[in-house]
Amino acid sequence: MNTRFTWRPAATAVLAAASWLAGPALAQTGQMPAALDMRASRIVGMDVHNMQGRDLGEINDLMIDVNNQRVHYAILGFGGFMGLGEKLFAYPVRSLRSSGDRLLLDVRQDVLERAPGFERANWPDWNDTRYREQVDRHFGPGVALERPRHAQRLMRASDLIGMDVNGLQGDDAGEVEDLVVNLGSAKVRYAVLDFDEAWSADDRMVPLPLATLRLPAREDQDATLQVPRDKLDLASAFDEGDWPDLNDRQYRDDLDRLMPAYRPWIHTPNQVLGADPPRPAPAAR
Repeated sequence: MNTRFTWRPAATAVLAAASWLAGPALAQTGQMPAALDMRASRIVGMDVHNMQGRDLGEINDLMIDVNNQRVHYAILGFGGFMGLGEKLFAYPVRSLRSSGDRLLLDVRQDVLERAPGFERANWPDWNDTRYREQVDRHFGPGVALERPRHAQRLMRASDLIGMDVNGLQGDDAGEVEDLVVNLGSAKVRYAVLDFDEAWSADDRMVPLPLATLRLPAREDQDATLQVPRDKLDLASAFDEGDWPDLNDRQYRDDLDRLMPAYRPWIHTPNQVLGADPPRPAPAAR
């Protein structure tokens, strides 16, 4: 693969990109749906306000459905607001709006107060559907995401970011530097991998579909990259200190053209390192 990439530095183009994505609504209200591509590591820690501008708290983490490449929930800590500070709360990402360098939570106060929470030191098992169903019922079908194509497997963004990645032969390849997500569409656009010098002589960052990673059964294990080293498109690579403008139209279009080339190395959903292989379907009689 040899794709030619053109992008503008993030610092010079982000306002133009925001205007293009938001359209007239931004000029009229100063607010817009959370439709920009954003680094997950930058979303974690962002301030959250209600629609009246009152400070609620901040994003503690994002829950990523790795089998369907979706951002399912934002985990919020409320910092004592309404006596909710001792717990964390999962909110469907569709309840969030973007406003400058902060996020707005578009939820009525009575719904907010009754939301099911959990203790900071006692996170739920996200792959046990009971808590997820409780959250989704609370917010209703208009906010909760539709039923996914594949069985869900939820992982914390903070566990994915920094995860070590091996090649198909078990050699060290690098690590997950970040995830690029879009809260407006609730999609994980791609992962950004920081490759070791053996894989990328210039030690550069490379965007790849999240589904090219075979993820481990436990967060303390390594992921495996399904893409052979000689099939990486390094034309899309960039330096760690020189990230492109993620919302530059040309850059987004170039990536959208590139990503389908990795389809031969997209792993089967639910294929988890350390897990038993799925049983074959019974033969038709």
